[in-house]
Amino acid sequence: MKFIKSPTLMYNNLNIEILILIPTVLILFFIITLLMTPYMGAATLSYCLMTTGVILRKEKKIHMPLMITAIVLDLAIVLILQIKRHAIQTASEGTLNGLQKSHIAFSTIAVLLYIPVAIFGLKKISKRTKRTQPSHSKLHQKFGICAYIFRTLGFITMFSLLSHIKAH
Repeated sequence: MKFIKSPTLMYNNLNIEILILIPTVLILFFIITLLMTPYMGAATLSYCLMTTGVILRKEKKIHMPLMITAIVLDLAIVLILQIKRHAIQTASEGTLNGLQKSHIAFSTIAVLLYIPVAIFGLKKISKRTKRTQPSHSKLHQKFGICAYIFRTLGFITMFSLLSHIKAH
């Protein structure tokens, strides 16, 4: 009987850890969504997709669809919140506390950083250029790290809005 010592089992070029990570993230997502609003549930799904995309950044065929889906979902949530809840007006009324305002600031910065992330990501994979310029890869990576940090801060502070939502 042969025992496998290394945790780097491969299944169709994917680590077994990845095959365990995705269902775990989904189970946690469904548990967490029971405690929040549908918008927060969608934001949690988006954050889980983005985190998985960051973890799998070297697997381009998986990274790109995950990140595109996460970013589009984030942008859709922002648009829906503006249309349904007049998010910009609510933010400017002065009824939010400091933590809630920081959520808006972090999330706004993350969404703005998605623009250069997407631009340099597209330039990085563009077939028009015969060779990827190293600067595109580095800029994509640097803006991506910044966007993910601000998205993480926005995700954490998002839960401070539960008290504001329940009050209204």
